[in-house]
Amino acid sequence: MFGDVAQPEEYQTVEFTVYKNAKVMSPFDMPDYMLDYTIAKAKELLEGDNGSNAQEVATALKRDLDEKWQPCWHVTVGKNFASYVVHQKRRFVYFSIGKISFLAYKAQ
Repeated sequence: MFGDVAQPEEYQTVEFTVYKNAKVMSPFDMPDYMLDYTIAKAKELLEGDNGSNAQEVATALKRDLDEKWQPCWHVTVGKNFASYVVHQKRRFVYFSIGKISFLAYKAQ
């Protein structure tokens, strides 16, 4: 329950698995090679000079995914956010590294 609004049953139970030292929501909808790359890049950005700035991390990851796998990727980074998105098949992942969560998906 979120405030006074009941959530649909399918959203009340979310499962996570640990993959490459990241907590990944299951099931993710992304090929393993993309998932590996996205998590590795997110870790690299968090460890970089701007790792404490969520907006800069999101911008850098979005630009990188656009360059590597064509636009239009969308990336959200932070400690607390909600979303409801429509994405292309095999182009969605939600994961956390430590206390920082990432949502990355491709839409047209």
